[in-house]
Amino acid sequence: MKNFNLENFLIDLDEALSPWNFNTGSTIHNDFYEFIHIFQTIINKHAPLRKLSRREKQLQAQPWITRGLLTSIKNKNRMFRKCYKCKDAKLIAQYKKYTNKLTRLRKIAKQQYYFKLFQKYRSDSKKTWKTIN
Repeated sequence: MKNFNLENFLIDLDEALSPWNFNTGSTIHNDFYEFIHIFQTIINKHAPLRKLSRREKQLQAQPWITRGLLTSIKNKNRMFRKCYKCKDAKLIAQYKKYTNKLTRLRKIAKQQYYFKLFQKYRSDSKKTWKTIN
């Protein structure tokens, strides 16, 4: 939806639907399916579905990872590269401390996410068991 232009979409939709009229001999079901077909083709032209990247799939599988945690993970990776190159004991100690703190924060975020999810579904046992599985 980054490059979606509403004006062009509406113009194309208007052009596609303006000659279209209801046939008195056809059923409402046929007219509806024809309308849906026209609408879907225009949607696919202006806002096509795209596949998620590997990274987006992983993030979708872990919904408790927030933007703040992502920036911290990037920072940790930068620190690792610095430690790997220079092998300074001070930098390594700082990296280990940061990594431990980040790991703790990720565990807390995951616990809070599932706690809120179970609180949300506490009256619906089917969704609770679906979450557990």
